Amino acid sequence: MRGSVLPGQTPSAIAETDGIRFREDHHRRIQEAREWEREEQYDQAIAAYESVLESPIVPPFVYHRLGVLYDLTRRPQDAMRVYQRALAADPENVDILCDIGFGRELGDDEETARRYYESALRIEPTHERANNHLAILLVAEGLHDQAFEHFSAAGLSKEQILDNFAVAERRRLDPTEIHEVSETTVPTIARRPE
Repeated sequence: MRGSVLPGQTPSAIAETDGIRFREDHHRRIQEAREWEREEQYDQAIAAYESVLESPIVPPFVYHRLGVLYDLTRRPQDAMRVYQRALAADPENVDILCDIGFGRELGDDEETARRYYESALRIEPTHERANNHLAILLVAEGLHDQAFEHFSAAGLSKEQILDNFAVAERRRLDPTEIHEVSETTVPTIARRPE
């Protein structure tokens, strides 16, 4: 029983036992959240990650994953709130910056999305997703030469670059198209946990 004192048990032993239980429970909830996320059960994943927020120590990646999930479930204000917590812990994390950009792109705030992609690329110029998504925005603006440079910086083959130009053009005509791209063209929001 949590916090129960056994005869002869010292306060430090009680604290250590409670700490082990806490870490085990914390780990279990994170594993559940990752499993729900892999299964694209986003509401359940959100609930599991949110339960970790009640802990005194929250790993920064929990805020990041929650931001991604909030964006996927169209909760941009909640996403920005937790992304800010993630960035406070790891301000140069290009995956967080890129995911914030993608979330803003989903919300049709392409100017803000572009700023986040550019911030990510100042830190890691070859970041694949940031380059791909920025290039998609550049194609929509008619800046094809710059878009080509970003697709190339992502390490894509000429065939993939042409595919991405086609995706970008379809997206310009139908903004919902961004959800239909394949992994070989423009990866969408952050890779799922392994």
